[in-house]
Amino acid sequence: MWKQKAQTSDNGAAAECPSLGIVIPALDAGEDFPKILQSLQEATCLFDLDIVVVDGGSGDETVHHAQKARARVLETAPDPAAQIQAGLDIVFGDWLMILDAGTMLRPGWSTVVRAFVEQKGAERFAGYGKLAVREDGKIRREDGALSKLRNQFSGLPFLHQGFILHRGLLNRMGGVMALGGLDRMTIAGRVGHKHLIPLPFQAIQESERLPRVSWGARLSRVAGWLIFALLMVPPSAVADWTK
Repeated sequence: MWKQKAQTSDNGAAAECPSLGIVIPALDAGEDFPKILQSLQEATCLFDLDIVVVDGGSGDETVHHAQKARARVLETAPDPAAQIQAGLDIVFGDWLMILDAGTMLRPGWSTVVRAFVEQKGAERFAGYGKLAVREDGKIRREDGALSKLRNQFSGLPFLHQGFILHRGLLNRMGGVMALGGLDRMTIAGRVGHKHLIPLPFQAIQESERLPRVSWGARLSRVAGWLIFALLMVPPSAVADWTK
């Protein structure tokens, strides 16, 4: 069972910083992007941090904001899966995080992630945050509940929840090239439900950046996830259904 612990050695000295590479596929990230990048800077106190923004040809100030925040920028075609793969190919770090360009991590996230990566055997697991959807300045509780149900029944977190895993785990799955059409679905599916751990940090997504889906469609998907869980369908198959 994962549990949070202090980040100090037995003699009270600060532990050596682990390395963390954050890959952000982006396309017209919008006016909130500078604040999102700023929210990542708290990790510099706890990690040797590298941030790579993979831009798919934005027409706004996305690249400018990334460069101003001292993130490395890679420009590719506008294909989220290809952008993630390209970012993972060049980002530095023993630990890797995939983050949506529209996701704001609530303060304190880096402390939670540092505690997770320092757990014994953490290299065999992948973690993700709690999804929260904000509309008109308020958190929509029903979306968080649906996300929790989805994670429980399908075993597959959303990209915008902040997905983190060790580079060694990715390499044991054959690396990015072996995964083919790489996105957070194929990664989560290959990791497997038993090795996916929800972490107690909040990942906030603005409602206008999410596709509009009717409540009927949402509930039908939840029912589908439940059926998959009862039939013990592997997460890799669920990934194909949920794309």
